Order: sequence, then structure tokens, then C-alpha cells
Amino acid sequence: MQSFDFSHKIKISYEDKRVYLINKNHLPCFEKKKFLVIQYKDHKFKKHFEDYVLNGNIKNIVFISDNVSSLFISFKKHFKNITAAGGLVLNEKNQILMIFRRSKWDLPKGKIEKDETIEQAAVREVEEETGIKVDLLKDLLKTTFHIYLHKNKYYLKENHWYKMNSHSRYPLVPQTEEDIEKIEWVDSENIEIYLKNSFSSIKDVIKD
Repeated sequence: MQSFDFSHKIKISYEDKRVYLINKNHLPCFEKKKFLVIQYKDHKFKKHFEDYVLNGNIKNIVFISDNVSSLFISFKKHFKNITAAGGLVLNEKNQILMIFRRSKWDLPKGKIEKDETIEQAAVREVEEETGIKVDLLKDLLKTTFHIYLHKNKYYLKENHWYKMNSHSRYPLVPQTEEDIEKIEWVDSENIEIYLKNSFSSIKDVIKD
């Protein structure tokens, strides 16, 4: 499995905001006028998170530290952590498979089960949620992180994304027990319409 270097920067989405964890040596790469920069302190995180991420008007919040890996370990302790896997699926027409769930356009994904590899989970979740068969391509495409609120608790989800191939001949069967209402193959010229009603992390997977 391909791995990504998170030693310098980690990007985390929360609704329409972005939270960056970066090594302070890389701070000059950020235009300060567009970012709120905060020296990360574990005991101050709850207040900073509430003041700036939950309630603030600034879209880009940067936490800096000497060591991003250690910073991320500390950051994760403030949330319930979920690890998931999914796919960016393309067919023979180069269309992208998108699902509509809970009023948003999304990509198929789900939690990794016990004794299951990330790759196995990615394939299983895509096939269960959409009813199609897929071929997993070799390398990890991207890893994304996003924060969400569920039952008054904040979660940090780590999603591992793989590029997959399938065929438009397969019938699309929404997994309704997972709140999927519809599934569509989307042409590249129409993708922006769907992304307007999607998540920041999904935009990163499709556009990066």
C-alpha cells in the first residue's frame, strides 16, 4: 500500500472550514492574511476549537508545532476516532460514481471491520453501498480527514481512498439501510454541479 508523508502538513475538514496541522518551519508557505495561526497547546485546544473552528468566521485555521506527527497524536485524543475506506470509481466512459446520502453527494465508503485490510474494506464498502463490482487499482489515491458531530460528540474520521474501475452495465442498487437514496454515474463536465452540494474532503479526492 502506498503511504503519504504527513510529517510537514495534515489537512482536516470541518464543514466548510479547513484545519491545518503544520511544522512551524513550513509556516512561510501559508499567507498569514488568509489563515489564523495558533501555536498548539494541548490544554488550550478545547477553547481554541470552540472559539475558532466551531464558532469563528475564519475559514482556515492553522495549528503549528515542532513535530506534526506528535501534534496529530495529541489532536486525535480530543475526538472519537474512526477509520474508513472507500473508492473513487470510474467506468469505461470515465464517469465518476457518486452516491446521494443525507442530503449530500458523496463517494462510497465505510468503516473497516475487524480482521479486514484497508484495501478489502474499500472494495467491500463500495460494492455493498452501490451493488456494482469493482477492480481495485494498486496504490492508495489519497487519505483525508474530517470532523463531524454525531449525538453531541465530535468524531475525527480518517478515510483511505482508492481509485477503482467498474462498468456501467452493472445495475446501481443503493444500500438504503445506509441512508443512500440514489447513485449516479457523473460526467466530468457536470461534476462541479454535484460538488457544490458535497463535502470539502470529497472535493479534495475528486479534484486533487
